[in-house]
Amino acid sequence: MTHNRFSLRRILFFGHRYIGIICALFILVLATTGMMLNHTESLKLAQRHVSSPLLLGFYGIEGAQVERAHEVDGHWFSQAGGQLYLDDVPVATTPSGETLLGVVEQPGFFVAAYPHALLMISPEGELIERFMPEIGTAPEIGKIGLEGDSAAVVIAAGGVLFVADEELLQWHSGKDMSVQWSQPATPPVELRRRIAKRQTGDGLTLERVILDLHSGRIAGGFGVLLMDAVAVGMLLLVGMGVWMWARR
Repeated sequence: MTHNRFSLRRILFFGHRYIGIICALFILVLATTGMMLNHTESLKLAQRHVSSPLLLGFYGIEGAQVERAHEVDGHWFSQAGGQLYLDDVPVATTPSGETLLGVVEQPGFFVAAYPHALLMISPEGELIERFMPEIGTAPEIGKIGLEGDSAAVVIAAGGVLFVADEELLQWHSGKDMSVQWSQPATPPVELRRRIAKRQTGDGLTLERVILDLHSGRIAGGFGVLLMDAVAVGMLLLVGMGVWMWARR
């Protein structure tokens, strides 16, 4: 009997020790996050937002990558996530399934070209008009560029060139022209970051992250089960501690 009691006491002693060690980190997280949540208003957790791309990506909140961009007169026109941006200002939705072909500057506005649409855009980033020019029997734009200083030129199906007037109302075919075609380029990293932030909005509040840490939901279903296991471990610690104290 003495040997059995000693063995049971020994098992409880070591169990209490190692369960306590395992639970210690989780108890620290629970205590810290619990105190923070008790002071949500004073800490302004609901007003603070997480900007870490890694954490936002973990929550599935990510801005689409810039698919294509063109620089015109110090400004960047970028296509990302189905949206056209002038620098980091959203201008218009991208025509369904189409890729930005190029952008040229005209007196008082910019022209962005897609295979089946031209977009007239003000210097402030406002969409003036969306239209398709009359460029032959099979209208489809392949490129856009400039002849000389200001005449907008597009290349249509079959390689036929069409030149526009100043207001882009009349288009006539041309040949043997020296055209400077709009070429894609890579925008600066900072601009790509601002565009991604535009798409994610304010993103994720610090309160949400702390709540998920406290409950274990930050790790999904496994995290919830893990925190449940920690709770059971804490109950075992209490039970074993009381039993050992009572036996003494």
